[in-house]
Amino acid sequence: MEAAMTAVLLRLGQVEQATGLKKSAIYAKIKGREFPAAVRLGSRSVAWRSDEIQAWIDGLPKAAQEGGHDGQNNEVNLDAEILYR
Repeated sequence: MEAAMTAVLLRLGQVEQATGLKKSAIYAKIKGREFPAAVRLGSRSVAWRSDEIQAWIDGLPKAAQEGGHDGQNNEVNLDAEILYR
């Protein structure tokens, strides 16, 4: 049985690191309904649900997940690498 990942909130820097996108690209994709919208935490604070970001990553074409043009493996484990910093 697969363990369920508990969703946590990711701040912009964590989302940038997990996706490889910069702030402007993230907000452009949100505007175009191509990326999960942020959750408002306060009047000047937002975050993204980790499960929505992981689902977006999982929905990318397989070639993009396997390293892109430079041959490096860009896969990010949201549980270990970002969430526990």
